[in-house]
Amino acid sequence: MNFNRLQYLLAAILALLLQSIIVPAQSVLPQLPTDSRIKHGTLGCGASYYMVTDPVQKGYAQIALVQKGDSLTPSKEVCPNFLSRMGVAPGPRGYLSEQDGNTVYRFHDVRFYNPEVLDSVLLYTFEKMAACHAPQAVIVSGDIDAVELKKKMDIFSLLVSRLPEAPEEDPYLWQTRIAPVVRYSTEGPAIVSAAYTCPRVPQDDMNTAQALVTDLFSLEFKLLLGHRLEVNLREAGIPYGSIDFISRRSVDSSEDEEYAVQVSVAPEDLDNTLSVLSRTIAEIDYHGVGVEEYAESKQVLLPSMQRRAAQIPSARDYLTRCMAHYLYGAQLAPYSEPLRFFARKRVSDSTETRLFNQYADALLGFLENLTLGYAPVQPVDSIDTEGDILVKYFIGYLEGRDKPSGKDYRWHAADTAGLEVTCPKVRIKTEKAEPVSGGTVWTFTNGIRVIYKQVKGSGRFNYALQLNGGLSQIGSLKEGEGAYIGEMLGLYDVAGISAPYFSGILAANGVHMSTQVNLNSMSIQGDAPSDQLSLVLKSLLGLANHRSFNRGAYDFFCRRQALKPLSAEDALSLQMTPGYKYIGSPRPGALCAETPKKAGKFFDDRFARINDGTLILCGDLSPEAAKRHLQRYLGGFRTLRGGVARKAVEMRSLSGTSTVEMPGPTFYVMMDAEYAMTASHFYTAQIGLDALKLALVRHLADDGFAADVKLSYVVQPQERFRFLITCTPYADDASSGRALTAVRAALRELAREQVDKADLKAWKEGLKADIRSALVTPEAFVASLLARYAANKDVLTYYDETISAITEDDVREFLRAMISGGRIETVRP
Repeated sequence: MNFNRLQYLLAAILALLLQSIIVPAQSVLPQLPTDSRIKHGTLGCGASYYMVTDPVQKGYAQIALVQKGDSLTPSKEVCPNFLSRMGVAPGPRGYLSEQDGNTVYRFHDVRFYNPEVLDSVLLYTFEKMAACHAPQAVIVSGDIDAVELKKKMDIFSLLVSRLPEAPEEDPYLWQTRIAPVVRYSTEGPAIVSAAYTCPRVPQDDMNTAQALVTDLFSLEFKLLLGHRLEVNLREAGIPYGSIDFISRRSVDSSEDEEYAVQVSVAPEDLDNTLSVLSRTIAEIDYHGVGVEEYAESKQVLLPSMQRRAAQIPSARDYLTRCMAHYLYGAQLAPYSEPLRFFARKRVSDSTETRLFNQYADALLGFLENLTLGYAPVQPVDSIDTEGDILVKYFIGYLEGRDKPSGKDYRWHAADTAGLEVTCPKVRIKTEKAEPVSGGTVWTFTNGIRVIYKQVKGSGRFNYALQLNGGLSQIGSLKEGEGAYIGEMLGLYDVAGISAPYFSGILAANGVHMSTQVNLNSMSIQGDAPSDQLSLVLKSLLGLANHRSFNRGAYDFFCRRQALKPLSAEDALSLQMTPGYKYIGSPRPGALCAETPKKAGKFFDDRFARINDGTLILCGDLSPEAAKRHLQRYLGGFRTLRGGVARKAVEMRSLSGTSTVEMPGPTFYVMMDAEYAMTASHFYTAQIGLDALKLALVRHLADDGFAADVKLSYVVQPQERFRFLITCTPYADDASSGRALTAVRAALRELAREQVDKADLKAWKEGLKADIRSALVTPEAFVASLLARYAANKDVLTYYDETISAITEDDVREFLRAMISGGRIETVRP
């Protein structure tokens, strides 16, 4: 690819977009605004500083020290014993690592509520700064007082000699390769991949709208290519485990940008997949995408952009962004800026499509920038050299170039006529306040109950149709089979619309819909634009009354599931509850010819009694619009009398400690115990999670392992809590045997000693802050009501008082119960 060509193209696109939002013509692109939570500048010693105030994570901060242009040498080291004693967690690559020739120190979860820890770790950071005469930046992100922190940094910077300034000149130079590269491997799963490199965004433009344009086009490219691959692989009858996109952007490194797509398939399908992949890429490169297809792709992307705009980055996210700004000039704009920028542009779909096609051609049009991956599990007889792989790829590529498929790749957003239905009108019979959420309960004349709450401003709403009766109603389930029942609903044609087309119609209209089935309940939930409530209700009606099973979609689904690896958590869950038929973890081989019949009868029973459940709506919906659509469509649902009686189910969980072999350097410890699910115990478990994380840091850091802990729970048929500890090595000499011994020591300590009072106080305040921030979101509203009406659990009422009442003894009692319950530890074979 020619560097000047790409830069000219991006500049032309940007100029058009800037004109469309009425930005005055400028010779220099305007800088993007900086997130108001970020403060940065220069200390007296010449070091750059970044401070980020995180309103969510109470009591903790993340610290990084970046030494620019100074690579990691043996003389540089950290004292893990000191850091672990302070309870400081390592970063993903340890406390000390190298990134693009720069040395990076990362200190995570520093307890800023403890003055001793705060001062000690800050002083330690500046000692490391003083030991290196290179341009440097210190970054602190979390629950900080920016004014007081700046005072401390000013004092500590007096310990540092004057540091040199970082060179302003960008040393990057784009160099086109002379030929494509092939990577052939027989290790790991069967995968075909194609990666294209291109020039990075010039450093001077990294904090301008050009970075936003590049990011948007790359997202659209991934979506459009991924969608076409799904269509073409399905039509070719090639099941795939996954289609994954891996990007190396200008904010990630100092190297060229790279955009890669990889498809995991069965080994016998590798050659055919290579052909499909090459034809699909060539067709986009030479023939482009259509205007309607491109316009619909923007609608598919919009919900994820809206969700991201509503997010507050975590303290660790801010840390990574500030590092990228210092090293590569990455933008520090709020997450809402991309959505705000592109919402203001006024460019026709036809013009944008033409610009996108030019971008795709610039990215894909030079095969010398291609890196082709071909990874069979075993050596392939038909492949003698890497050249053979290139020949196979080029044959497919030429076919896509010379013989366009003529396929319709649109999502068909407007093809909703089949969902139109005339329903008997219903009216609201009773209206009352919902006691937990502050919403309103409407009960309609046909018995259907709706809980509604308005949350203005997002342009979207969340919904959930919860129906009583779950996996326990299905007879003769095989172990692990129940995990697939929820996904089975997506394999039905709806109102004459084929299953793949139906999911595409929803996506193109910005509607997300998924189905979960647990032991005693089923829910269809998701989110949608505020003006799509009628489509959501019509879709639910179609699923309830006008669905037909798509056998072809099921067969393809089964073949795809067989290719998906079982996660470590699912594998251990199956071990923890042996013989339990209703487990939510899939078991390979559980799907069979009878599964559709079991699922079909189950769905028939559930959709016959929509009144035996609750419809929840929360978000940017006016009450008038909600009532109007509900009165129009709810009369079309079936509402037989009588409810579903819950069936008694037995579940046996392991007791004592078991060992399971699992390959790889990462090891796991799963703990499971029966413990009453009261509101107090629910919050005590969250605090127990914090205590466990801190204990693991103190015991594991010396062994070169980072630990992550996940808390989960079940309510039926038994009330149980579960911890999954994941221990990942970051040091070359890390020993899983020593680390497992350290984990056991941490657990013994937790069972023996009470948590520190200051730690407990901080954890409780942090937990309250988490709940306060979550309760303002529609997602949390829907989740809390599902817990109340599906599982008969209310943990939000009086949450502040409940958390405040938790004592050191409560935490130790809970942890003792977990430690003395069932435990599975993994070891390498």
